[in-house]
Amino acid sequence: MPKVIIAEKDLTSAEAVQYDDYIVLIPGLTPLAGKIGKEEVVVDASGEEGTVNEMYFTDADVFESLLPESESGEVEKQWDVPTKMTYRLLKLGMTVLYRVISDWTVLNETGDTKFWKPYQDKGLYNLRFLTCGGHADVTATEKMIECAAKRGDAIAVVDFPEDGATIAGIEETDFEFHYDVDSIKKYISSLSVEDIERENGVVENPFKYATAFTPNITFKESRLLGTTSYPASFAYLACFARHTKNFKDWFAMAGSIRGKLPYEQVKTDYRYGQEDIDILQDRVTEGSQAVNMVTEIRPYGSIVWGNRTLYPITRDPETDTIGLKASNFLNIRHLCCDIKKILFRAARRFTFEPNSDALWINFKGAITPLLEEMRTGQGIKGYKLIKETTDQKATLKAIVKIIPIEAVEDFDLTVELSDSISVTE
Repeated sequence: MPKVIIAEKDLTSAEAVQYDDYIVLIPGLTPLAGKIGKEEVVVDASGEEGTVNEMYFTDADVFESLLPESESGEVEKQWDVPTKMTYRLLKLGMTVLYRVISDWTVLNETGDTKFWKPYQDKGLYNLRFLTCGGHADVTATEKMIECAAKRGDAIAVVDFPEDGATIAGIEETDFEFHYDVDSIKKYISSLSVEDIERENGVVENPFKYATAFTPNITFKESRLLGTTSYPASFAYLACFARHTKNFKDWFAMAGSIRGKLPYEQVKTDYRYGQEDIDILQDRVTEGSQAVNMVTEIRPYGSIVWGNRTLYPITRDPETDTIGLKASNFLNIRHLCCDIKKILFRAARRFTFEPNSDALWINFKGAITPLLEEMRTGQGIKGYKLIKETTDQKATLKAIVKIIPIEAVEDFDLTVELSDSISVTE
């Protein structure tokens, strides 16, 4: 019988799906308008038809093109702190979700405003960092931390008010904020966020999902942008954006290597000495919350110094000792964010598949590569995937156990003088 056989072979390799896990949310007051390609774009807080209030950006030049023209003549565009943060982080390769708001009180979620609530949805937004756009307010900061904690896979980056600002309602009085240690500690201790209870009954302290940096910084800028005082959160985000090109995110973005800002002539609004550092990063006082800083560390200049979350120093009920736990380290928070994001994607991928042994094998196969990369890349010492039994129908229940590697902070070194040294091989 005559036959016609037509076959096709695809010998190309499959491209792995790439996810952008380093998206930072930056709210700001400056509206955007213009064209992206042939499409007319208006980003503002009006809510009018044909406008949006937020937009993802990956290209700094595109973002700049949508900014309003400057009226001063000194610079070409209307730059402010949130737009400069956005522009510079885009230049460093990060993705920014820029959200236009009508005024800063929107971040407080007072009245009918629900600014933070939509960003709790991991299915709608894949965010790594939450910011207040350089705005510092107790209520807004509390809402931001709550949002990050409810997500469970994001980090709220906390800023402080400008030096000399009057802060209302802390300890039932107004106080004038400064970058000194006492003001920093008072501001942080005023933050109050309720514990987060997950649907499975696990209760978590929300401050493990937050980190704070101080003080404001300045650096050499081009004439087109003008000179601005940036919040310390930007310094950390800039280091993160710059150094995650060469290091995994579970390495601490601090110190002489990864804490060096990608800018020249960095100056800080306050200089912290070793005594200040010891107080702000206390590890022996129960309830103490650490604050990271940008400060001058000889001979490296002004660098990010600190790798802590706002998780308070706790007492271990079993050993009755007070000290650091994994949740106190910011690099471990990033590691956990990575794991949670891959777990979420794997769960979504296999939803509605038969709940069989094959599902468990495929599920493990989806997350094991990341865990192996962490094990071989100095993120964790080991891991174990445990499938648990459950009486709930249509449910896959499992535990991912990891042994995290924290970043070193202290060195205990001794110089001994001796008449002789025995050498063994």
